[in-house]
Amino acid sequence: MRTCSLPGLTPGFEYKRMSVLLEEFFSFPGYCPVNWPDRCTGVDKKLTAEMRFSTFALLTGAITVVNAHFQLAFPPPRGPFDDDNEVNFCDNYINAVSNRSEFPLSGGFVTLNSEHPKWSLGILLSTAQDPTSFNNFTNSSGGQQLARNFASATGSGGFCIPLDLSNTGISGVSDGANVTLQFLYNGGDGNLYQCADLTLAQNFTIPSNITCSNSTATNSTSAASGITTTGYAGALGFLVSLFTV
Repeated sequence: MRTCSLPGLTPGFEYKRMSVLLEEFFSFPGYCPVNWPDRCTGVDKKLTAEMRFSTFALLTGAITVVNAHFQLAFPPPRGPFDDDNEVNFCDNYINAVSNRSEFPLSGGFVTLNSEHPKWSLGILLSTAQDPTSFNNFTNSSGGQQLARNFASATGSGGFCIPLDLSNTGISGVSDGANVTLQFLYNGGDGNLYQCADLTLAQNFTIPSNITCSNSTATNSTSAASGITTTGYAGALGFLVSLFTV
């Protein structure tokens, strides 16, 4: 079987899946082969046309789902990026890692890669030592415990988002605390999730090889304030204004 690869996919995987669908399509009892016109009735021809349209719509939908991803770069996520499981809690990495990454209590930032030209992002925080469900990221009132309010942005590629955890007002967020961040991303076709398990440090400095830059100029609307701001590419100030609530 011939295979092909698409960006972000295991080579040949999605193509093989589509081939299976096509094999089922061509073996369907009502299929009317184009090279056997004498064996086709009017009903068969109508059914074949409908099946072709349905199959095309199914395969087009499959391709759309494949592209619905983002990748957390810094801080490092719980485990290697798994595009098939990103629709699940923490990309389906249920338990916290034992080797947590250090992260600044104040003056920090996160970096990610967006594969969508229009997207929104919110950052939740849990102080549980091993958060294993969405319930661990809620406050005493049962609402989402946000370290960064939801905001929308335009542009694909790499992005840097400032994150000052000392200003969240969340109990337990302090120097030396173990926390977990959960990133909720939506590119217009459903929520995607990745998590990072951290130890906060007041004096920690992000290594110089981890750069804060952005791929494209962007407009953004804060879901909390409803204020739209315009940023520019390539500087921290871009997303300082972009995601400031």
